[in-house]
Amino acid sequence: MPIALAPTGDLPARRQQLIREFPYAVDLVDFILGDLTSKPTVHIRPVLLTGTPGNGKTHFARRFAHVFGLHLWSVDCSHINYIATANSIDPLPWPLRDRLRIVAFPEPTTAHLDALMPPLLAEIATSRSLDPRFIVSLTDEDRTFIAKRWKAGSVRRLARLLEAIINARERAMLKH
Repeated sequence: MPIALAPTGDLPARRQQLIREFPYAVDLVDFILGDLTSKPTVHIRPVLLTGTPGNGKTHFARRFAHVFGLHLWSVDCSHINYIATANSIDPLPWPLRDRLRIVAFPEPTTAHLDALMPPLLAEIATSRSLDPRFIVSLTDEDRTFIAKRWKAGSVRRLARLLEAIINARERAMLKH
């Protein structure tokens, strides 16, 4: 169900209210409210408040939402599951690394082809809005073709090879 857009309202009065409660954050208040100047409804660019624990970041977010009549969704992250991926951890900042368990993901080999291909074919079918049963099973010839050209590692490359086979079949069917 759609939620009504919150009107910007009396921006100077709302600014004063926030500054009364957060006199140490005048620059922050003005920075965020800068997005609302001359706008009829509240729409700010994404903001990440950083700082030492307990300095009022969450309290400010709650009060900002209340002052502007916004719906606030606050989540304590003990019950959210994240699986992040990265090609390398080198560029990741230490605070992020410190919050993650870092595990090296193994690379598939040609010995895993029979396990990898069915779900990839199903994904290809779904991306084409087809029932996976409409994609004909791979022949021994197809498997040999793939095994010669895919030397392991990139599942993305394997998916491209499967798409190439499917595309070739579709072209052949159109000719007949």
